[in-house]
Amino acid sequence: MQSKRVLFAATASRIHRSLLCTRAIRRFIATPAHASQTKDQSALKRCVACGSPQPLARLTCSSCATPCPMPASVSFYDYFPGLGPAPPKGSFELDVRALRRAFLKLQQTVHPDLHGSGEGKHRQLAESTSSLLNKAYTTLQKPLSRAEYLLSLRGIDMTAEGESLTDADILMTVMEAREAIEEATSEADLDEVKHDTASRIENELKMLEQHFATDNLAEAKKSAVRLRYWLNIQKAAQDWEPGKDVMLEH
Repeated sequence: MQSKRVLFAATASRIHRSLLCTRAIRRFIATPAHASQTKDQSALKRCVACGSPQPLARLTCSSCATPCPMPASVSFYDYFPGLGPAPPKGSFELDVRALRRAFLKLQQTVHPDLHGSGEGKHRQLAESTSSLLNKAYTTLQKPLSRAEYLLSLRGIDMTAEGESLTDADILMTVMEAREAIEEATSEADLDEVKHDTASRIENELKMLEQHFATDNLAEAKKSAVRLRYWLNIQKAAQDWEPGKDVMLEH
């Protein structure tokens, strides 16, 4: 009788942990990861496996190493504490190499293969956590996606239709650069376009740093739109082939 009670208790415990993981995964998938910025980093969450309290931005449980669901209040910046806070408290410019080192270190702790021997739900949670970590890294890695993400945290959707250049002079410059690329007959013909575009990209990055530092979201949005066009021109020049049409992504 005693052995049956022990077996029943162990089975009930496994079922309970599985249900906790399932509920956590559902909340994790259903809630946007960057719906808002972290408001209280001192707040805690509970590990879905052992129940121990964990910091909100921790990816794995410090007690049992189980991947922990990330609340919607945790921004991508919080995944990588060494980067510092998001603008305007922190800088828009990032140390990309430090970001990659932090990403690789964290990825080693949540990779699904490390959790394949455990319960199936734990592996699912690892897959979800690993996927979101990848998204956080790729988003912050590039200035344009980083700017778009920061704007999205403040309710500005850069992917919406109609987010295009409104400055007639800049639009004309973009069209002239496009024509120069299409009419080029050799790589040498693109030197001026490449140099001019690189300078404009550098300038927009400086403007983004300034606008986010002063929390000027309206101007940051304009700079992000311009940066998108200049990056398209830069890519078109790099991918140039004789007679190839230049398609600009809006």
